[in-house]
Amino acid sequence: MNNKHQDSLRIFILLISLLTAVVVVLVANVVIGNNARLTAIEASLATAQEESQFRTAVDPFGILDDNCVACHTDRRFLEPHTGSLEALAVIKRMSDHPDAVITPAELDKIHASLVMLKCVQCHDEGNLMKFSGMNPAQQRVTLRNMMEMPGANITTEDARVILEGLHSIQGF
Repeated sequence: MNNKHQDSLRIFILLISLLTAVVVVLVANVVIGNNARLTAIEASLATAQEESQFRTAVDPFGILDDNCVACHTDRRFLEPHTGSLEALAVIKRMSDHPDAVITPAELDKIHASLVMLKCVQCHDEGNLMKFSGMNPAQQRVTLRNMMEMPGANITTEDARVILEGLHSIQGF
């Protein structure tokens, strides 16, 4: 009889152990599933926040209107400008004029705006504002497509400088 009691106790302990293991596995699955969902939600929120930052279209030439056209006509900007050191030197020299009130942050934005003038050879400001409202991935794809257009004359370096300039204008 004692042996039968011990067997019953062992079976009971085994059943409790199995039940505990099943409950632990179920809880672990729920936790893992919730972690996966939480990770997906965090990723989508981060993407949405990143995109919302870039969804605000900006006028790429507004900085020129604010700081340059009081003294210079629009024709003055028709000369080709690039990301060259010479253009930066000209902008710096302009900022040293007594009537110019240009902050260092505005210097970068003015330079970026001059770099963006390369785009107006083919596109109007409306297209550039749409471009500025795209997220970074869309902007890269659009620039890559522009580089492949016949006669585009946009190098990989130009594309990098254009994107950096746009992001500088946007304040990023």
